[in-house]
Amino acid sequence: TADGKGYLGSGFIVDKNGILVTNYHVIRYAKEINVKLKDGTVYPVTSVIYNDANRDICIFKIDAANLPVIPLGDSKALRIGEKVYCIGNSAGLDYSFSDGVLSGIRDLNNLKWLQFTAPVSSGSSGGPLINSRGEAVGVVTMGMYPDASTAVVQNINFALVINEIKPHLTASSKKTLSEITNLSTAQIDNYFMEINQCFLRDDYDQAIVKINQGLQIEPNVAGLYSLRGLAYGKKGDFERALVDYNKALELDPNFATAYCERGGIYFLKGYNDQAIADYTKAIEMEPNEARYYSRRAGVYSKKNNFKQAMADANKAIELDPTDDAYLSRGLVHSNSKDFDRAIADYSHALQINPYSVQTYLIRGLAYVEKGDNDRAIADYAKVLEIDPGSLQAYVFRAIAYFRKKDCEQGWKDVHKAESLGFKFGPDTMVDFMKCSQGAK
Repeated sequence: TADGKGYLGSGFIVDKNGILVTNYHVIRYAKEINVKLKDGTVYPVTSVIYNDANRDICIFKIDAANLPVIPLGDSKALRIGEKVYCIGNSAGLDYSFSDGVLSGIRDLNNLKWLQFTAPVSSGSSGGPLINSRGEAVGVVTMGMYPDASTAVVQNINFALVINEIKPHLTASSKKTLSEITNLSTAQIDNYFMEINQCFLRDDYDQAIVKINQGLQIEPNVAGLYSLRGLAYGKKGDFERALVDYNKALELDPNFATAYCERGGIYFLKGYNDQAIADYTKAIEMEPNEARYYSRRAGVYSKKNNFKQAMADANKAIELDPTDDAYLSRGLVHSNSKDFDRAIADYSHALQINPYSVQTYLIRGLAYVEKGDNDRAIADYAKVLEIDPGSLQAYVFRAIAYFRKKDCEQGWKDVHKAESLGFKFGPDTMVDFMKCSQGAK
């Protein structure tokens, strides 16, 4: 509990000598924090070991010993669809328990967030997301808000992956509560959390509004410029994105994430050498960050430097064998026309995340390149099971049907794609007509 305004949240013990984890937003305005254990014992927080508004994490210390500890799992081992559980003070009800499934893993601002369906309520923030082995694999941090109202979208909740906090559990620096809860700091931190909400619901315009408000309070926060660059990039405004990333790096020349994201903008603009330079700079700063290697692999592949692309893709899998890492290496294989190895990597990615629309679409294209139209059609059908409104699936499946001379099904998908707003080029339509005439 946090005194002052009577906040209530959840947390969990990660070390028997009194180290606990909760959300930063639970304590950000607190003048005093007390921890109540299950046996009713209350301990005051004596110091803060680590706090981060962007991660929405606070790790703190109480003077206690021989406490029960929840074991920490490995978030890299998580699979979409597996069972997960929450325990916390939902709506003030102590030790409320709920269950659901892991429905997604989202990347946001160089952090990984777990999307899950277990119901959570106010007071659950800071509690553990638990796997079937009883291990904490995430820190419950937020529900999805559709707009500025307080109505939470049901069954769309998020937790920061547990691996994000592990390096900070042994931090030697300690702060007092007053050092992390002063008003100006709390205001900026609050903007970071609201901005993250905007990104998770893909509301980039509102994210920019919140970032601008934060910059009016503190105009020299590199992280805010980097986030605004990310929002402009998502909106396709690459010039403004570059301006903001340049400003972020001017304020903080050691900002690896800003180098990575600026590299992405350079790549989208076709400036491959500049993109490689930025990814290389990010890798120099954070050599164990897998996504930097994956992204650089994509640029090397675009330049037909498949040897270096494969080295980077393999390094990414070594560091963090996620579905994205295998997808990245599969794309390198596809670009070098090695479709068998590409399909093997896409299939491995789908074992990790069997709900990835993007991976099914890309594997379908690889099957088409091999002339295996039936398997391509099966992949596009799987996409439509997951996302019945997928325009790409109808377009790609139409092409696959025509290639196997199933013109009736092909035209059905053409008409469906057109009803969704897609316009096939005149040359493509001529090819479809020729296919139909040849099939008669």
